[in-house]
Amino acid sequence: MSKKIFVPSLFLLTILAAAILLSHGFYLQQKNLLLTGAAFSVASAAFLAITAIYTLPRGHFLYLLFIAAILLSGAFLRIRNTCLDRELVVLKTPYNAIIVNVSEYRYHSEILLRIQTSAGKKLKPEIMALGYSDSTVSFDISNKLIIREPLKKINPASPSFHELNLLRKGIKYTVRLTENNYETESRERLPLKKKMRAYIVRMLESCYSREQSDLLKSLWFGNKRFIRKSVLHQYKQAGVIHVLAASGLHVGIVAALPLMLLGLLRIKKNAGYFTATVLVAGYLYLTDTPVSLMRACIMFALFALQHGFSRDKNAFNLLFIAAIVILSALPHELYSPGFQLSFGATAGILIFFQRYRPVFMSRPSVLSNSLALTISAQILTIPLILIHFGEINFMGIVSNCVVIPLVSLILTASIPLCLLFPVWPSAAVAAGSIMEWPFRFLQWSVSLLAGRASHFSVGGNLVFPALAVPCLFLIPLFFTGKKKRIAAAASCVLYVFLWIFFIGKAGTAQGEITMVRHGRGICLFMREKEKGCIIGDIPDSATAESLKQCINESSVIDLSLYINRPDFLNMKYYAGITRQLPVSTCTLDSSFRLSRQMNYFLRLIEKDDIIFKIANLQANERCIIEDYKKTISSPINIDSEKMIIYIYSTYKKRQREDAEIMAVFPIPLKIIKIKNEKPRQPAGGQLNKGNDNTAKNIPGQKEHGEHIEPD
Repeated sequence: MSKKIFVPSLFLLTILAAAILLSHGFYLQQKNLLLTGAAFSVASAAFLAITAIYTLPRGHFLYLLFIAAILLSGAFLRIRNTCLDRELVVLKTPYNAIIVNVSEYRYHSEILLRIQTSAGKKLKPEIMALGYSDSTVSFDISNKLIIREPLKKINPASPSFHELNLLRKGIKYTVRLTENNYETESRERLPLKKKMRAYIVRMLESCYSREQSDLLKSLWFGNKRFIRKSVLHQYKQAGVIHVLAASGLHVGIVAALPLMLLGLLRIKKNAGYFTATVLVAGYLYLTDTPVSLMRACIMFALFALQHGFSRDKNAFNLLFIAAIVILSALPHELYSPGFQLSFGATAGILIFFQRYRPVFMSRPSVLSNSLALTISAQILTIPLILIHFGEINFMGIVSNCVVIPLVSLILTASIPLCLLFPVWPSAAVAAGSIMEWPFRFLQWSVSLLAGRASHFSVGGNLVFPALAVPCLFLIPLFFTGKKKRIAAAASCVLYVFLWIFFIGKAGTAQGEITMVRHGRGICLFMREKEKGCIIGDIPDSATAESLKQCINESSVIDLSLYINRPDFLNMKYYAGITRQLPVSTCTLDSSFRLSRQMNYFLRLIEKDDIIFKIANLQANERCIIEDYKKTISSPINIDSEKMIIYIYSTYKKRQREDAEIMAVFPIPLKIIKIKNEKPRQPAGGQLNKGNDNTAKNIPGQKEHGEHIEPD
């Protein structure tokens, strides 16, 4: 095993990662990257020594150093050209830009622009900028735009997390694109990629129901924006959100079909691998090219190439070379969770899968292989998920064994239907209706697994218990024979106890109330089993983040909003909650006024098909206090608007009277105190009024220089 891992490509990968970290740390003035890059440099030196002693053929040492020098110089020069801070030429509007790339998200699009001319004068060097647009207008690559909106420069001294990612890509400017501040100078023909995607979408919508076609569009194109947020939330709670990302599973399905067909025709394997590689490359072209799919496609192409030349097939070598190719072309991907999770999961499978198979030998081969595969992948991905997202899921091991075969079946069946549809549409539609049964079983399974209280947010004292999970997975690997199975059984028992420990920390009440106290009053999150609601003021990001954490820790998949004071700040943070959480209904006080922020919120409501109501909540609050005074018994009735308002009014009154906050009702109460922060007032409007026509909301970007992460 060690000779397979410590190959020359591992040294090249680590030295390339060190060069990227050191270059970004130097040009972006980040000491943490410099320290990490130094650690990678030491690791690369150690790998070079091990490789030279054990695995490197004689006479190849200088060749290896030469390749490393090329990779280092290439990474350094590329990052220097993208990250070197140059003074901005006085850019007069209007200016001309060409569209380099378009990324479509659920609520907005991000358009990568190369600005070439300003007021008729060519710019040297050309400026790269990122445009945000929340309009329904479609943007196509290579189209030329005339933009009249000034550019906004990212401050490199204090960038947000997302702005830092843009700087690593060489993007130093952003601009908001609306229907009124730009026009298309020239429009190219509709790209072939867009035509093919439109055909696939039309075929899927014709053959399948809406929910099933949304799932398949997500699987085909590697973009989860097609699926409703409530369904995404269920997949996340069940621990199988990764199956919706295009990855090795999809490449395996696409490549297996031509290999099987050509194998039945007794055609040479080399021809089959060549055909499969072409189809895999075509599939990558159709998708939004996520890094997980790029990794799988490169690995398959290298595997096919090795098979054609009858070379020794080392999966670790393929993995490391795929990472080198991606990082050489896109150095910023080193920091992305997608890159780290994809390569971490694959490395875990390659290292631990064969060692785990003897642990489950007494089980059926299909189940044993699935369990070994899932546990092997999670050993390295759990720490990464804790670092990036602060979450852990205990149901993922079981969920993967159930969900992955069903998703594979549905995706595999859609490929021949795509080929049958233009020839025999009625037969394709009939076959699509048959596949409705596996899809319904998939949705039922995900819904069942999502409601088992297995997904938790991890922070503070819970980090070390969460890190114990991958350590438990490693225990059976230190034993042999019967002791290995005994150790596996002990690990399962400890795993269950750890799960119960997290459930106890999260709480198991059927209904509960979480009160967030802040400078402007209170905000309540009420939960009844899988339903929840939010009512009250959300004046700052700390309150919003506290609410999001409470909701993520619960098993709520149906959220209602009651916005009783629709001013600028409330609408701003309620919009953020609507973007990120499974909101199903929204009740807005009738005192709202149409403004830029309100229009943006209403577009979110329309985009997600959220049930929208207008009511006089403030007047109802005064009436209910007088007429609805009665004891409320647990659980909370989330569907009762009067009960929700009464609970909120009671706690709000006690807050105003500075009375002791306690569980007034026989329902568990959790109190979170937010330090008093003076809300920043937008120019041109008071905080308690709905008229904020001067306030701007850029999709993907907050006011006051803050930033909202992409969908």
